[in-house]
Amino acid sequence: MAEQVIYPFWEQNKQTKPMIEDVMPHYLDGDNLKVALDFMAYLRENKIKPTWTSVQNGWSGMCKGKVLYWIRLPQVKSHLDANESPNAHFRNIKQSSGINWTNSWIITPYFNHLDTYGDIIASEGLDNFFIENLHLCRPNCSSSVQKPGNKWCLPGVSKNLLGKEVQGICRGDLYSTMTAWFVNPCEVKIGYIKRLLELEIQARKQ
Repeated sequence: MAEQVIYPFWEQNKQTKPMIEDVMPHYLDGDNLKVALDFMAYLRENKIKPTWTSVQNGWSGMCKGKVLYWIRLPQVKSHLDANESPNAHFRNIKQSSGINWTNSWIITPYFNHLDTYGDIIASEGLDNFFIENLHLCRPNCSSSVQKPGNKWCLPGVSKNLLGKEVQGICRGDLYSTMTAWFVNPCEVKIGYIKRLLELEIQARKQ
């Protein structure tokens, strides 16, 4: 099992801004590590390389001057509420890999132009994959900051996406990037993610 030294690495990374490939082996192992590293190679080959960002032990990729995706590794110090489980760090209650959150990674694509290629997603049978991994609202969602005039996000909002009514979507994502959160994707799911990124890139270049 990978060494679970989490927060110290995050503190160090803020200073060194390392390549993600050098950090992943401290968190991931086995097939999960192989899939992640292969995906990083794909991103670099396609000129959308991951670059360190100081926010929550993460790396982001850019396309046409805007964020295309965000990849995160675990960190212990976070905004977790006492009532939340540790895996809420990735804010995805549908994680099915069975891997402990401290040995996990997540990729969050930014679908800024979803409306232009939604029909393609549906025709290629990727609609369920997309919807099942949407970022849904959770208790004490960070999009519900207690400020004058702010509304609680929970239970989220409903929206028709790809011809389906989806409930409980986080308000923050609904009105910005409509992101999905893919935790520990296997090789097959990585193929789906690549296709979704390809469609978003094509839309941004038009």
